[in-house]
Amino acid sequence: MKLTNGKADVFLVSERGQVIRFKESLVRPMGRAAAGVIGMRLAPEDRVISLGLSTDGEEMISVSQQGYGKRTPLRDYPVKGRGGKGVIGHQLTSKTGALAGAFIGSKDQDMFVISSSGIVIRVPAGEIRRVGRASQGVRTMRVEDGAHVVALAPVIVQNDDA
Repeated sequence: MKLTNGKADVFLVSERGQVIRFKESLVRPMGRAAAGVIGMRLAPEDRVISLGLSTDGEEMISVSQQGYGKRTPLRDYPVKGRGGKGVIGHQLTSKTGALAGAFIGSKDQDMFVISSSGIVIRVPAGEIRRVGRASQGVRTMRVEDGAHVVALAPVIVQNDDA
């Protein structure tokens, strides 16, 4: 769930690296008990792992389970109608593993990458190469044998100027 301004583009990211982008206005307001509308059609054994809004930044930042990360400009993702399968957002192979996480941010942001063995590293997004949608990315975190990346989270900076 995200708080929106009513004018953003919505991005849904699947574990198999697919991304769909559609106008927020295509999702009509509903009551709490409503079933909702379909945002993305998923392949068998796939699931949505991330929701982002175009107002959150200018790049999609993603990391695979084997630690391959990348930054991709949002302009590389075409606006489609909701309910489609999306486009390739991260090229996945047996070397990269499935997608562990993704968020919309900027190169000036830091992120935490967390492995199943309990290792947490803080990575400046600017150190990850900016590449196209259909690329595998670059090594962002080395994971031990038998371990994998389980989560990716942006570092939220809070101003104390209030």
